[in-house]
Amino acid sequence: MTYGIKVMYTYSVEDNYFYEESILSLQADSFNEALNKAEVYAKEREVSYINFDDKTVQLIKSEVVDSFLVYEDDKITEVYSSFCINKSEMNDNDFYIALTSVADVKELYPLRHK
Repeated sequence: MTYGIKVMYTYSVEDNYFYEESILSLQADSFNEALNKAEVYAKEREVSYINFDDKTVQLIKSEVVDSFLVYEDDKITEVYSSFCINKSEMNDNDFYIALTSVADVKELYPLRHK
């Protein structure tokens, strides 16, 4: 069976934090096996490196946060799907902006390898 697994990575560059949402597609016989494979994969990515500004970029946390049994038919493959609810103090509009905001090229510069 094919599973979609959502992994959240947290990187630090000095006092700045960056969050990466990664969706993996993998083969496994069960949810537990899929989660275990994803956790091993995520841990293997926990490295540090030097960026173009000679600062250390460190992956400080990886966490498997969701799993999904992939739905397939002849025309479309849905790799991942999840639902969110607002459990924060943010109003719904600000929460939606936080969920859908992605970093632009300039904001991602500190993460670039040297």
